[in-house]
Amino acid sequence: MDERELREEKKEYHRRRAEKVVENLKRKHIDAFFVQSSEDGLEKIIELIPDQGEVGIGDSMTLHQIEFIDWLEKQECYRVFNSHQWTQEGNPLHDDEERFKLMRKALVSDVFLSSVNAVTMDGKLVNVDGHGNRAAAMVYGPAKTILVAGVNKIVKDIDQAMKRIKDKCAPLNAIRHFKKHNLEKLPCIVEGTCQDCQSPERICRKTVIVNGQSPSFFCGEEKGITAIIIGEHLGI
Repeated sequence: MDERELREEKKEYHRRRAEKVVENLKRKHIDAFFVQSSEDGLEKIIELIPDQGEVGIGDSMTLHQIEFIDWLEKQECYRVFNSHQWTQEGNPLHDDEERFKLMRKALVSDVFLSSVNAVTMDGKLVNVDGHGNRAAAMVYGPAKTILVAGVNKIVKDIDQAMKRIKDKCAPLNAIRHFKKHNLEKLPCIVEGTCQDCQSPERICRKTVIVNGQSPSFFCGEEKGITAIIIGEHLGI
């Protein structure tokens, strides 16, 4: 036995945690699934979304990494509202007015897909937004919202969720936007953690904590929130 090798143990550790999260999400009337791989995650999303209609997209590295965005771009049966598209030079594909229109249309789409910053062990979905379009979709709007997250986003509680967001998600995402999309260099990049700045490019302005949904209104596969936890480290 090679005691230096822990891949299988880590896989089991993350699986057990994810399955407990899924159990607690379902207890709060949020449809939830655990799948082991990115390929399984993509397959589950395709299974859950309608065969045609309007699809809204929130900015998500996870959706890119599991190749959902690539898959969606090849489909002709969907009308896609994605305000987070960039040219090869790293500039926004849409101007501010068009991005605003796309965000509004995404909020009343048949299905909205994004990731989430953190998922607590007791089944809370935590997200911090700059514009609030992803946060809004988690509260009300789209007929169906699908949130995809890697096991690295599972945390103990709300305190750990906020610490993760301030110490990792915000500065790392700010670096991503600064490096790839030529945006302003934010204080969290310099200091390595959120500085509660008032920069015009600030990316953490609106916080949403989803602690379940009404079983009489938002429960079921055809509407409301569905969470997919993938047994890999994905996103930020």
